[in-house]
Amino acid sequence: MTNISQNISTKIDASLAALRRGSMVMIRDLNQRAGFVKAAEFADFELPKFPYLDQITPTLCFTKKTC
Repeated sequence: MTNISQNISTKIDASLAALRRGSMVMIRDLNQRAGFVKAAEFADFELPKFPYLDQITPTLCFTKKTC
């Protein structure tokens, strides 16, 4: 595994752990559009459908609290 893929793997693992704890994670795509997500198990409202979700390439972003 290269350093870049290890770094990405570490970020993904940290994001998944945060989601399992009920925390929110910011996801950003290549067009610099971002949004906060949280695990569906912790949602307190009806989840909408995202018809174009398969057409974006998200990137992970962490706050100081999780870095």
